[in-house]
Amino acid sequence: MSLYIETATTAKSQKYVKNIENAKDDEVGSHWLKYWEKKTGKKCPSVCQVVDCDNLLKTDDEKIAPVWLCDSKGFISDENKRYIVPLCSACTTATKKIMRLKDDADIVMIAPQDFA
Repeated sequence: MSLYIETATTAKSQKYVKNIENAKDDEVGSHWLKYWEKKTGKKCPSVCQVVDCDNLLKTDDEKIAPVWLCDSKGFISDENKRYIVPLCSACTTATKKIMRLKDDADIVMIAPQDFA
């Protein structure tokens, strides 16, 4: 497995995420929605991908969030690996919260050169 995955990962193997606190402007925004859709080959879901959250995703800017993968206790194994996943604005702004993703949620890893 390469360090940076070019395709989407289904959340079945890694179900928990935490928002990247203090994400820079280039780490959020509608361009990441296009990136996510290109890597997954899917259109963005219409609802948040967090378990027990059925909030609608209304605008392109609130549809995608930069996250770290973590375990159920919030331990992040590698802060250098950043991912994006469709989340509502309430879940996107939930700092320090450990969120369990729906089993069919697609997570896309972002390569460092894509931050430039």
